[in-house]
Amino acid sequence: SRHSARLPYCTCREIAVPRIELQDLFERSGTSPENGTFMDQRLIDYLSVNGEKLGEIHWRRFEELTAEYFVREGFSVELGAGSNDDGVDIRAWTDASGSGAGLQYLIQCKRQKAKIDKVTVKGLYADVVHAKADLGLLVTSSEFSPGARETVVARGYSVKEVNGDDVRTWLMALRSPGTGILRR
Repeated sequence: SRHSARLPYCTCREIAVPRIELQDLFERSGTSPENGTFMDQRLIDYLSVNGEKLGEIHWRRFEELTAEYFVREGFSVELGAGSNDDGVDIRAWTDASGSGAGLQYLIQCKRQKAKIDKVTVKGLYADVVHAKADLGLLVTSSEFSPGARETVVARGYSVKEVNGDDVRTWLMALRSPGTGILRR
């Protein structure tokens, strides 16, 4: 038939992509990313079109997603052990050489539905001061409570909120080209 003829400019090939269980995103971490430093691109692409699921992913995956964002933005990144890290989940430096020079961020990740309270903000600020870091980032799938925001402003804390809307913006920047729904 005329539709079965191969066009000279259209070469198709099958690419073998290892299977990954979507449920792994929500239940556990520990699998090595197929393509990505900390988080598999397929999971990023899934979350970029299912942003409402962000608060349901495994807490460690949320930390890995945050680390992945900073690596792709050119930072040198150190992902903490995940437990017994004294609230510092990620350290990031603007100097991508890994020398530890440049602006240093201490990042605490909170994948939760409840708003971030001022006690959590105060704890991160204490870590920023102790580590002599330049800025503390509290990355959350939720948002700061009004009291937490007031505390940051009133006390002049070098702590910045990165809320769920910001993380969903990160996902859009990290997703593979052509992923998602085209709306006109």
